[in-house]
Amino acid sequence: MVPRRCFPSTGAPRAAPCGRISSLSFPPERRRDTRGNGPSRTWVLWKPWFAASPRPVLSRWNRSRKGRMNEVLKALLEELNIRDLSAYFQPIIHLHTARVLGYEALLRPAGYDGTMLAPGILFEQADLYGCLPELEREARTTALREFARSRKEQTAGQLLFLNVSAPLLNVGVLDAGHIREAVQSYEVEPEAVAIEISESSVQETDQLVEFSRMARKSGFMISLDGYGTDESHLERIARIRPEIIKIDRSIIQGVCTDEIKQYALESVVHLARRVGAVSLAFGIENHEDLVACARAGVEFGQGFLLGRPAPTVDRAIERAEKTLKPLQEKLASTLASDLDRELQHEASLQREFGRVLDKLARAEPEEWEAILRAWKGPAARVDSLFITSPAGEQLTNTIALGRGGKAIVNPLLYAATGPGDDHGSREYVYALRLRGDGDLHLSSPHTSIATGQLCRTYSQKITGPEGARGILCVSATLSSDVCQ
Repeated sequence: MVPRRCFPSTGAPRAAPCGRISSLSFPPERRRDTRGNGPSRTWVLWKPWFAASPRPVLSRWNRSRKGRMNEVLKALLEELNIRDLSAYFQPIIHLHTARVLGYEALLRPAGYDGTMLAPGILFEQADLYGCLPELEREARTTALREFARSRKEQTAGQLLFLNVSAPLLNVGVLDAGHIREAVQSYEVEPEAVAIEISESSVQETDQLVEFSRMARKSGFMISLDGYGTDESHLERIARIRPEIIKIDRSIIQGVCTDEIKQYALESVVHLARRVGAVSLAFGIENHEDLVACARAGVEFGQGFLLGRPAPTVDRAIERAEKTLKPLQEKLASTLASDLDRELQHEASLQREFGRVLDKLARAEPEEWEAILRAWKGPAARVDSLFITSPAGEQLTNTIALGRGGKAIVNPLLYAATGPGDDHGSREYVYALRLRGDGDLHLSSPHTSIATGQLCRTYSQKITGPEGARGILCVSATLSSDVCQ
């Protein structure tokens, strides 16, 4: 029987030019392509004898039969109709200065007909066939060769992001020393290379920690890719202390309209700063998400909006020079407009705050609650209002407006406080002890006791001829309207 190439089931099979896989073959297995190569394409694959249990055999082949591994990789490329492997480079940009931090090297397998095969399929099949180490080495060599060909004056001071495969890390066959030798053979300094690891795909945390330690000892930086997916682990961040945390596209895409994603993004940015890392948003594809990332404090970004992968670094630089400056100007203009809107809102709220405070100073305590209920400020952003004594004991009921002037109260989790409740340990009360009678304090973000919304509270003493009589507290929800 003549062996056949791997081919889409929608087309006619083609005879393979050689028969070296035929002696290792099982009957074909049909696999649905779920990686974006068409809704109806099914690849027909022949599996060699060792594909049934690739994990144990992988290590044995890697250690004792490297020459045969080369043959298997070549045969696999033939089976997948791949003519050659090339590297594309996607820029990574500082969001506020438009400076190019570096480039991620991406493997692109090219077919004989000029089409590109999804690299994920190739890596998946290489893992299945037991030749993933050889493919990883070939991908790394290709990226370094193309990067070294670029203009040295253009890439000086910029990083090269090299991916490593989690399956190899899981079985302990990755060697940071070998990667260092490969990097230096192309006159690239290890300090200019960030090794990128898909954190969520790693199964063995100890292997990840040990590899990161050895890679850093060899001079490399560590970038954790895909952080924020279901399989992410906070423990790994604490143990590895990466230099770069790349936030997964599942958080980035649509972040401008999703408040939960915004809070998740802010928490990852805060975590990165705490461990001494920089944050990198992956998958920025529109201006609104770019603005949301910038407002959340993300330092760097990557995505089609900032720059598509290019076949050479020089081409990526040329594209960046044309597109980044207009993007930066548009981003600065949008952020300025957002800030102006925030300032106008704050000014409106503070005017109403001052008007109510003046009324309260002239009224008797029995009239205070009625004055609060007559609040005429921007109710859409006011969460709740109440008054406490100078020591923090609540004197009025809480006027819970929530969003859009509607109370949002879950009695099992949140309940509006009332007269007699103690707020002495809340920042909006104790901070006023350090301020003068006329000083306004704006608290750090906190969860409203009344509605469960994320708020900041304005507070100021109510003063009369006899001194401080109470504290007016107005909680306002945080703005998230970055897409307006």
